[in-house]
Amino acid sequence: MKPTIWFVLIAGVCIGLITSCISPVNPLPPTSSTDGTINGKVLFDSISTSSLLISVERTDGLKTITVQESVDARSIQRTVLQTVTPDKEGKYSVNGLEAGGYTVYASSKDSKEKAVTTNVQVQAGKSVTADDLHLSPVGNITGRIQIDGASTGNAGIFVFVAGTSYIAITGDDGGFTISDVPKATGYLMLVSANNHVFTWAISEVTAGGNSALGTKAIASADITPNASGLVWKGTLASAPPNPISGMAYYNSTDRISYIYSAGTWQILSKDGAQGAVGATGATGAVGATGTGIIWKGALASPPANPVAGWAYYNTSVSKSYIYDSSTWQLLAQDGATGATGATGATGATGVTGAVGSNGISVVWKGSFSSAPSSPLTNWAYYDTSVGKSFIFDGTSWQILAKDGTTGATGSPSAPVGFHTVHFESNGGSAVQAIYADKIATFPNTYNEGQCLLDWYSDPDFLSASRAVFPYILQADVTLYAKWISGSSNVFYAGNRVIETFSKTGEWFVSGQYLAQQVTSVGQIRNYTNPMTVFLSNGITRIESSGFSGCSGMTSIALPQTLLSIEQNAFDGCSSLTSVSIPDSVVYLGSSSFAGASALGQVVLGSGLQRIDSACFNDCTRLSTVFVYARVPPTWDRNPLFHGDDNLTAIRVPAGSVSAYKTSWYMYSDLIVSM
Repeated sequence: MKPTIWFVLIAGVCIGLITSCISPVNPLPPTSSTDGTINGKVLFDSISTSSLLISVERTDGLKTITVQESVDARSIQRTVLQTVTPDKEGKYSVNGLEAGGYTVYASSKDSKEKAVTTNVQVQAGKSVTADDLHLSPVGNITGRIQIDGASTGNAGIFVFVAGTSYIAITGDDGGFTISDVPKATGYLMLVSANNHVFTWAISEVTAGGNSALGTKAIASADITPNASGLVWKGTLASAPPNPISGMAYYNSTDRISYIYSAGTWQILSKDGAQGAVGATGATGAVGATGTGIIWKGALASPPANPVAGWAYYNTSVSKSYIYDSSTWQLLAQDGATGATGATGATGATGVTGAVGSNGISVVWKGSFSSAPSSPLTNWAYYDTSVGKSFIFDGTSWQILAKDGTTGATGSPSAPVGFHTVHFESNGGSAVQAIYADKIATFPNTYNEGQCLLDWYSDPDFLSASRAVFPYILQADVTLYAKWISGSSNVFYAGNRVIETFSKTGEWFVSGQYLAQQVTSVGQIRNYTNPMTVFLSNGITRIESSGFSGCSGMTSIALPQTLLSIEQNAFDGCSSLTSVSIPDSVVYLGSSSFAGASALGQVVLGSGLQRIDSACFNDCTRLSTVFVYARVPPTWDRNPLFHGDDNLTAIRVPAGSVSAYKTSWYMYSDLIVSM
């Protein structure tokens, strides 16, 4: 090889080494006005910034690889341009970047994810803000288990964090380490040795920290059955939890002794039958005549100069005494306080709170062996080929969840998540108690002359205890029915009967009549007196012209069970100032709120799928419409807001602005992000 060629090769290598050694923490400033900048923030919840690292990789025209793939395949060539450390608030800035596509990585040895990414498109001479990157802090738990204080022979003991899959097995010296435990306080550790379980509390796991529990001593006698193989647990009302072979107890409920063997409780012995009644004994001799009682009344202290047979009630100690010729003996005492009386009448219903903002919906596509084609943001599916669920973030499929490892086989028990639910109907017809994991639909009960509003898990009907159906059960619970009463009105709509209750300007529309479920409301129209209307749970449909012409209606509270509002349902309700459509509603009929001239704000829930023409025509004061459905509801291309001259904004989810501008093209200049 010629010397010139050698010189060129050596010079190239030197230039590459010098370029790669430029400090990644202090990147070069922009070299021209055509360079761009990426700004962003890492949310790390107490992870030290010294352990955080931000890397920027040029991905224009390259096939993006995940961080995990790059870790597993060391030979993959990557184009990491800069590496920086964020400030104490997690903020970072990377400048001097040419226009094009980039991937930003945030990584830390003290986080569960190890690394997370986001994709950014840089424009020449401009700054772009990347999506926030989230890292979850983790730490380690260490300790030692010793049997009878021995330093060896302690292997095979299970130590795990209760309610999680974090577990370790001790070594011969009893030592163990549980790694990557999420940062938290109040963890409960469980130790399992020879089918015996012990608890061990831990105060806190810190980010990147090591929570040392010290040494826990276990006596071998506590984990070894007695010589007969029988472990007696005493007298109990029900079987003890976590039984092992040889465990036995006496059941005070059915008066039978049981022993646990071959995976089940078997009868060990039972109480004998009641013996026959014995013969009546001979009549005893007549006793001496007793001393009569001379009652002295209620006194704060004993009466003076007592004689045998005197008695009185002592108001100081709430007891009665009798004098036996030498001392005062206890005769009787006040009983315990009786049970609390029935709950008084329910107070007036408070003002309905403001509607909270909806979350971002996930569109579940089902189970497939590969990713669905042409995905949209927040599409999700379960991949049967790898046992993982994925969600599309607008650029790539990210892991949402994955199958856990198969746990150890537990002892027979009730179905996981099942609980007992009792219903206190508070004067209504009885509702049968159930044993389930959830209550799918609104339970019905009937109380003549009253309207069922809702069910609550608190007998005082605290707003936070209101049950939302389907109601997922976390523990055994009693649900309490809340009723309202007032003057009753009965309406006939086709073959349906609807009962309303009114008091001081408020109307409550019941979801039942004479114990029969009512699912739709209609024919309550042209009422001009001021009124606030509440629709009970269980109602799923408001019929055509259901409240048409009710010009005195100032507000309407719609139930969480409502599915559709038909055409002209609230046409001409000229005093209605605002309306919030629940997430359960999927359809709004034509002209359903037309002519509601006082309507200033409308909230449309996330479940809305179709809205027909003229729905909000001639709502002359309407200024703002909030639409929480991520996919634009379909419409028939006829005006929805004709005559609404004060309408200034239609606010939609941030990721759906473009879709709404395309679908609702007639109002594209009003559509903005929430």
